[in-house]
Amino acid sequence: MISCKKLTLAKYRVSIDIGGTFTDLVALKEESGELVNIKIPSTPREPERAVIRTFQDFLRKTGDAEISVVIHATTMATNALLGQLNLELPKTALITTKGFRDIIEIGRQRRHQLYNLFIRLAHSFHEHCALKLKNAQDRKAKFLHPSTRIKLKD
Repeated sequence: MISCKKLTLAKYRVSIDIGGTFTDLVALKEESGELVNIKIPSTPREPERAVIRTFQDFLRKTGDAEISVVIHATTMATNALLGQLNLELPKTALITTKGFRDIIEIGRQRRHQLYNLFIRLAHSFHEHCALKLKNAQDRKAKFLHPSTRIKLKD
């Protein structure tokens, strides 16, 4: 009698982060705790290309492993807001409640010159790319203004 053993692939939990400079994949082998790290240059105009290439490298390295979960993160939007140098992104706009346009620039007050009123930041949202909406609420969280429709232009 011939005995056949079912082939089972190692299961990995995979996390991938698309950054402005690099795309990183970290995978945890569930049964042993072994880690696999892959880092490749990001492709900011087509971020999916770096993700696909990173997964291809992972599957080559692990022999077509089974993936039980994928966790995805990106810092591309944050980098765009903070004005990362040489970051190639499509045009962006900030849509915020009227009166809060500078909230990104204020941040958490962790600036190297906290009390300098004339500090020049790396990037600032100008009036033409910050859209302010009237969306105040009353004490019962009911919106006081009807929804605003905006038309975006290049």
